[in-house]
Amino acid sequence: MEAKEAQEESMRSNETLDANSDDPVELVPTRIEALQAVLLLQKYTRDLDDPIAHKLETMLGSFERMTHSQDVKHEGDETD
Repeated sequence: MEAKEAQEESMRSNETLDANSDDPVELVPTRIEALQAVLLLQKYTRDLDDPIAHKLETMLGSFERMTHSQDVKHEGDETD
């Protein structure tokens, strides 16, 4: 719930900044786009034998699990 509130607050802050700017608004990537980027990075780091690459692989796996658990939670909220 905190993440959703933080995202909403961020969006409100960005709306205020965007209203004062003529710059084009950059849209936030969708969950699917983010997961596609994760898969691409995992393919790249898969064969690297480097401590940083191993840490990145771990973090990318955590990101996948986090987004999956959020999806499951949101699906449950929609059925209530």
